[in-house]
Amino acid sequence: YNLSMGLISSFGFNPETAIPFLKKYHAMRPSDPEGLLALGTGYFRAGDLSEASVWLQRAAKHPRTAGRAHYFLGRILFQHGEYHRAIAQLEESKKVQSNRADVYVELGKSYIHLKEYALAEKVLDRAIQLDPKSYNANLALLRVYSFTQDPRREEQQKRFLAVHKEREKEYVDSLRTVTVRPQWRDEDPHLSTGAGSHGEQTNQN
Repeated sequence: YNLSMGLISSFGFNPETAIPFLKKYHAMRPSDPEGLLALGTGYFRAGDLSEASVWLQRAAKHPRTAGRAHYFLGRILFQHGEYHRAIAQLEESKKVQSNRADVYVELGKSYIHLKEYALAEKVLDRAIQLDPKSYNANLALLRVYSFTQDPRREEQQKRFLAVHKEREKEYVDSLRTVTVRPQWRDEDPHLSTGAGSHGEQTNQN
């Protein structure tokens, strides 16, 4: 229960509310690497990168959670501007999660900051192969073509705009309110109205 509630809360508007649930879960099952990872990602989403690193480093020692832990450690290092170290973490993640597009996206972003545009293009191409509708991958590849004045920029801009338009439509659709008739609620008190919410993509560094 605590792990589930913590994971759900970490994706909400106030991700810091996840931490108490996750701490309770870890206290009950201190040897479970999923609890370590959940605390690391919970602190990451709450903006406490220092505390997130502590838990993610512990989760990275377990085969079951290593790939995901290295991915978030790479993202933390990227935010600190330590791009070479970020790449090292993301490469470790890629060894375990070779089919996650978001790992390649984060690698591409680091290479862009290092002005290693050929390497950035290579990993971003792979990200788009894995997830053609990846917003971040298509945007990052557009940046590469813009920086290098590549003639493929115009074609890539069209692809990115198509992905952007579809993403906007999905977001609008997710906000549609489902109306439940009053008599349904009388018949079954467990039924209630609800609205969709728009949340973070991983596939996946």
